[in-house]
Amino acid sequence: MDETSEPPSALPTALGAERLVFFTDAVVAIAMTLLVLPLMESVTEAAAEGGDTAEFVSSHANQLFSFGLSFAIIAVFWQSHHRVWERVRRLGGPLFLLNTLWLLGIVWLPVATAMVGQMETDRLQATLYIGAMLLLSVTLTLVSRHLLTHPDLAVEGALPGVRRGVRVTTVLSVLFTVALLVVLAFPGVGYSALFVLFLTQPLSTLLRRRAEGPQTA
Repeated sequence: MDETSEPPSALPTALGAERLVFFTDAVVAIAMTLLVLPLMESVTEAAAEGGDTAEFVSSHANQLFSFGLSFAIIAVFWQSHHRVWERVRRLGGPLFLLNTLWLLGIVWLPVATAMVGQMETDRLQATLYIGAMLLLSVTLTLVSRHLLTHPDLAVEGALPGVRRGVRVTTVLSVLFTVALLVVLAFPGVGYSALFVLFLTQPLSTLLRRRAEGPQTA
């Protein structure tokens, strides 16, 4: 055996991160596809009852809204996951567990979306729906923070990007928490509380400027 070659024990760790990302991408694709299944069933029922397209859209407005919202949310979180995990060089510590928890939030979203589209909004439903998004955001934040404290797991030169990612996912976690608290305190507000997410970019920019201020000075 060549003494200069990489030990076999190190190879599965590097390859493991890549395989985990491929597996995660497949799960995300399946979850996004599952979102449309309740709509397919509703279309079949509406057609059997002799309804037209306008009646279907009108009577299933909530279901269509929840589908569009959840589809967009999964797409955004998949993009965020890509940005975080492209900086992971190899697995270590709790990274596998954190990614598994992230997948739990992804696979739960189609179920929560069906509840939002077909049931009256209540506090438990809001907790299960927004709570899944909070889980997604928190787990990505923890992955990034783990990379900062264990730079040997990160791709070379990736730490500045990891720090930016921590700011964004931390802001998202806070805003999802605020949205959940608003819905729990004022159920009549409904999921319009999620409009607080539009503050993500301004708050992230503010945190970046505060972090860079002393260095610039």
